[in-house]
Amino acid sequence: MAGLLTSTDISNFSEIFADHFSTFARTITVHKEPLKTYSNVNANAYEGYGPEENNQATVTYTAISGNFNAIINYGSIEQNELFIAANRKLEKDQVRIKVQKDCRDYILNGKTELVTVDNNYYNVVSSDAVQTFLNNQYYYFTLQKTN
Repeated sequence: MAGLLTSTDISNFSEIFADHFSTFARTITVHKEPLKTYSNVNANAYEGYGPEENNQATVTYTAISGNFNAIINYGSIEQNELFIAANRKLEKDQVRIKVQKDCRDYILNGKTELVTVDNNYYNVVSSDAVQTFLNNQYYYFTLQKTN
């Protein structure tokens, strides 16, 4: 059975869809759990014996984050109606982000503590939902604003 679109059409539409994403995407920052580094650990010290101040380890936290492009949906009433059937209506203080695979993998691997969107902090409150359009795949996450 013949398709409605030729391979050239599919390629062209895929490029247009990718251009749409890159045109309207903004930068978000995904913050992961910080890396703990311990120093000044005295392996010869026995707890409860000797001065405690000599046995103190120093903990250093190193921030881990990545910047990614995302299309941000703040969920106007018109846009919410499109997602009611899929049970994805945005609640108060929620946003939906549409990201590419590299950002999806970064969010899902390890513990994601916060996502910065437009100078506001959000927690990830959903699993990823995939959207495929011809040769392009994008992933949606719902975020809840933190207090």
